[in-house]
Amino acid sequence: IRYADRDIVIDQAFMEETVCLVGDNLRSINQLFFNDQKAILNTSYMTDNTLLVTVPKNMPSEQTDKIYMITAAKDTVTADFKVLPPAPIIKSMSNEWAKQGTVASIYGDYFIGDVEVEFPNGKVAKEDLKVISKSEIQVKIPVTAIEGKIKVTTPSGVAASSFHYRDSRGIITDFD
Repeated sequence: IRYADRDIVIDQAFMEETVCLVGDNLRSINQLFFNDQKAILNTSYMTDNTLLVTVPKNMPSEQTDKIYMITAAKDTVTADFKVLPPAPIIKSMSNEWAKQGTVASIYGDYFIGDVEVEFPNGKVAKEDLKVISKSEIQVKIPVTAIEGKIKVTTPSGVAASSFHYRDSRGIITDFD
């Protein structure tokens, strides 16, 4: 398994990334799953020796770290492969003017794994952070927090909010 655009062998890729499977008799595959998520197969991107496929964008219900290739004869061939979630995305906050020491929700996507949240001048303690879902985090805002962008860190990367916590720049709305 390698990147679709580079000849580098890989054993993991991010969701929605296109990869190339290299082997023999790949045209016989009629279903392909990353963990328990079915990938879309396009016969235009299949030959006997290569198969281009995009890693599904949905989170698996069960993470097995395998690719399951099912042939027309209903045989299943597996390959070890880890699907990585993308870096987190911060979209909004339940109250951008919430007082320090109160609980607020941060909304976005891919809040998966070991999540850390940081306000300007104040990191949220583990006991003050609760991941509700992959799209919501509830945090107790640190008493030392000041105006600025919020950061969310996961094993896949770091995201900074487009909005400022306690914004005092005189902006009425955050769009043109």
